[in-house]
Amino acid sequence: MKDYYETSFRKHLPSTDSHGTLIRELENSPFRKENELGEKLRILRNNRNHADYFKRKFRLNKVNSSKKKSEEVFSLLDQLSKNPLRLMKK
Repeated sequence: MKDYYETSFRKHLPSTDSHGTLIRELENSPFRKENELGEKLRILRNNRNHADYFKRKFRLNKVNSSKKKSEEVFSLLDQLSKNPLRLMKK
């Protein structure tokens, strides 16, 4: 994800709040597929935070949902890598 971001957005992720920056940039992208990727990453981040702080309330359905979302993220990232929406630097 970091490689895709830095190559396509032509920016380096900051050392602080890199996850938040990445998600916001994708959600604010003019490209639908990047928006979708940002939304899925936000859901995964929220689920991870929930699991970290509310372990007893983190149910199997959330685990399965997170697994499905992560598979969707990898699929979208694969699509974007093969068919870039932006002019990629060399």
